[in-house]
This record gives sequence, structure tokens and C-alpha cells, in this order.
Amino acid sequence: MKHSLLFFATILPLLLAGQPRFNDFEVELGPFFKVSKRSVPVAFIGADPSGFYLTYARGKTGLGKRSIAKFGYNLQLIEELELSQTLGGVLAYSKTAFIIDNKLFHFLVSTDYSKQKIYLQEIDKQNMKCQEAQLVTTISDVRSSYYSDSFVRFASDSSYLAYIYTIPNRKKDKEKIGIHVFNRKMEEQWNRQFELPYTNKLLDLETYRVDTGGGVHVLGKRYYDKRKDERNNEVNYDYLLFSLDRTGTIDSFKIETEGKYFRDMQVDFSERGDIISAGFYSDKGSAFAGGAYYLRIDTSTWETITSSFKEFEMDFITQNMRSGKAERLKKKIEKGKDVELPFFHIDEFIVGDDGSTQIIAEKRLIYTTTTYTQNGVITNTHYDYDDIMVLDIDAEGVIQWASRVAKNQHTVNDRAAYSSYSTAKKGDDLFLLFNDNVENLNYAGVGRVAPMSKNSATMVMVNRLDSGGNSERFALFDRGEVGTKIRPVLSRQVSYDEMLLFGHKGLKTQRFILLKLK
Repeated sequence: MKHSLLFFATILPLLLAGQPRFNDFEVELGPFFKVSKRSVPVAFIGADPSGFYLTYARGKTGLGKRSIAKFGYNLQLIEELELSQTLGGVLAYSKTAFIIDNKLFHFLVSTDYSKQKIYLQEIDKQNMKCQEAQLVTTISDVRSSYYSDSFVRFASDSSYLAYIYTIPNRKKDKEKIGIHVFNRKMEEQWNRQFELPYTNKLLDLETYRVDTGGGVHVLGKRYYDKRKDERNNEVNYDYLLFSLDRTGTIDSFKIETEGKYFRDMQVDFSERGDIISAGFYSDKGSAFAGGAYYLRIDTSTWETITSSFKEFEMDFITQNMRSGKAERLKKKIEKGKDVELPFFHIDEFIVGDDGSTQIIAEKRLIYTTTTYTQNGVITNTHYDYDDIMVLDIDAEGVIQWASRVAKNQHTVNDRAAYSSYSTAKKGDDLFLLFNDNVENLNYAGVGRVAPMSKNSATMVMVNRLDSGGNSERFALFDRGEVGTKIRPVLSRQVSYDEMLLFGHKGLKTQRFILLKLK
């Protein structure tokens, strides 16, 4: 997300006596620091010459109350500001914090039985004090049985941002959303409520985007009949792209499924303003991916420029498998049977200036097991986070290359705190960082993938993909070397050639590790 990148204003000092070098990275260890509450960083906000700012949230997995932490360029904590506060006699919780035009803001939400209020508040970055909160809107008839959600979305050049909220009502009523659009000076440009021509029970709104003209686009999954993916052995849904503007006009564009199951559809804009949509499709069912779908739409005419379905090749499907299983699948494919990849979920959707697209996805399965013993029932939640998929699609919808990066992460009852991955991009190179087993250092795409280590020998692995999809992996460091448990999903690229890894010993004793991409 372009608006959330953090640009360092100065060169960080050396924090190690020597600079260890690991191929494409230089590694600098920040000092340990303590936070006042059990909390973790959930978002990078921005920076100025005095330091950089992160949103923290309470709890091991960051689901609780939010605060803003300010750090100096020595990676030490300067100050932490609690964001929850009482407004109008009701406790308000922070929703999203951001820096725009060198000013720090956040939205707050308060709910009081029958209504919900949305506030905008500026925070003085010098003394880390909140200024007076400004009421943005009030949502009436909010009840516990009718859920309302809200989102903040930025245009790609940060010229506009939109606060978007769903308006709660009954399932049989039409889906309603409200939108407030601001310019980069945080001056409200327009606000409206829209009633979409489909009922709540048959429409899921999934993706929200703001264009550089201040218009808002919403991708929705529409069910034909009942809320099921399949009816009478046929696909029971399609996707609709709604375009909403300040005049109250609602334009919609139907994305044809051609009888296939679509999964994880994404939308964004190319440099020239075309809408790009892509995702997975399947001939088997909504949990599978048999290929990639690509669509490019001219927003001036609403005509389709390019539409394509590209099936995954056999070698890609059998990559990172043991030889016996791969051979069995190849025989099925040769007999004309459908063989697809299950449980992949798109995490990043990167659109190039010309409309070319890169998709990054991960294989994830979460399931619960129940064991009956003499002492009672034991229930465990399992988290399987495995291969990472990267697809590179050109502006005509052709898959230029596809790669699967092998990993095997299985944990229980931890919400996958140390699983998954983080990304960094420099030039044409894509770097994927994740906790792994050193046995996988020389893994070549065939055979057993060793499971992630869960002790001081846990290795932070880096997998580099170049512009042609060629893959190279190397070990960055192990947990014992740095005395830190790395949390990949809480780590971020913060400038063109710098990345911050977040980790901790105990949950309150934390540190950042700076990676410099050479």
C-alpha cells in the first residue's frame, strides 16, 4: 500500500560492532525496548525528521485497543500515546491512523446502543497530544444484530482518501454504504449514502478502491439464489464492480465467470486509469485454484480491453511435491482429470504502470480437532501455512512466469503468530522472508519440505525471485543469534532499500532489526 510506506529521513547509525552481510542484505540489530502493555505493532504510519510512527494494538495478536508509538532513528521507543478516549460520554476506539501532508490523523468510532459516531482527530507530532476531535458522521439504528464495518482507503497518489462504512439493516433489505471523501488537506470533498440494487443476503462487498479523481469503486460477490457457491451443480454467483461518485451515480460492471468458480478476486488501477481485476478460478469448487483470471477495463467507455483465463501448467502444480505424489498427479492430468491447488489466498496484488500484475498468495488451512479423554474434551486449533505462490501476468493477461516458494509451517493454538511471511521489493527483485528450518536452505523444488523449527534454531529464510521468476534462497540468521522471535506478518518494507523486522523475547521486551537491501 503506497500511502503506508515509511521513508527514513536520515541514515541509521551502526548498532553492531561489525556489519554482518548475508548476500543481498546488511543486518543491523536495534536495542531491546519495553512497552508498557502487552501489545504489538500492526501498521507503519509514516515518518518525519524527528522519528517514525507505528500503530500498536493490545494483545499477542494485536486485536485490542490501539496506541501510537513514536521511535527515533536509533530504533528506540520515544513515546507511546493511547488512542481510545471518551467522546460525548461514550468510549471511542481508534480505527486507522495515517500521515498526510506531514500531519498525523486518525479516525475514531464510538457506539452507543442505537447509533455510531465517526470522528476525525489530528495528533500533534511534536508533543504527541490529541487535538479536538471533529464529528464526521452519525450512523443511526445500530444494533448488535446488525453489524456495521468501516474502511479507510487512499488513492494511489494520496490525492484523496475515503472513509467508507456499511449501514446496518436487515438481510432482506438492500445493501447500503456511506462514503466521505477528503482531499490531502483533510477537507471533505463530498459525502453520500448509496443503496445498491441487491439485498444484504445476496451480496458480499469485498474490495474498496479510490481513484485519483476521488471516485470510489467497490467489488462485490453476488449470489443468484441462496447464499451458496453452488446450486444444482452450477456456479451460483458472479462478481460486480460498482463505481460510485459525488453525484450519487451508481455504475456497475459484471465480471463474467463463464461457469467457473472465482476466488480472491482483486481490483486496482493502472497508471493510465484502467481498472485491473485478477484472481484465481477453478473448475472444481471455491476452495481450489486451477488457473488465473485477468481483466482490464477502460473506465472511459466501460469496455473490456483484455479478458483471459490461463490454466496452471502441470510442472507448476506438482512443484514442491515428493516425487511419488507428483507422478500420481501427472498421470491424472494426462488422463484429462482436473487437478488443482487447494487453499491458496491472495495477500498482495501489485499493478504495474501498463496494467501488468503480480499476485502473491499463500497456502493456508485452519482447522480444529477435538479429542475426548477421561478428563474431558480437548479442542485444538491447527494452523497450516505452507507454500507461497507468485504469479507474474503481463498487460494482455498472459502468465509470464509462476513460482511456488516451499515452506512448511504447522502450529497449534497460537494464531500462527510466527508463521506466514513478509515481502520486500527492490527493482525487479522480490524478496520473501519467513521462519523456516535450515534443512530447507538448499531445497530445489522436489521432495520433502522440512517443517519450520520452533526453538532457538528457527532460521529466518530469504527467498529472492528475479524478473524472470528464477528463485534463490539463503539463510539470514537464526533465533539464537539475535535472541529474538521474529514475527514476519508484523514486519514491513519501509523504504526503497530498507525493511524492519519486528521481534521480541517476552511480549513486552521487543526490538526491531533493520535490513538494508544492497
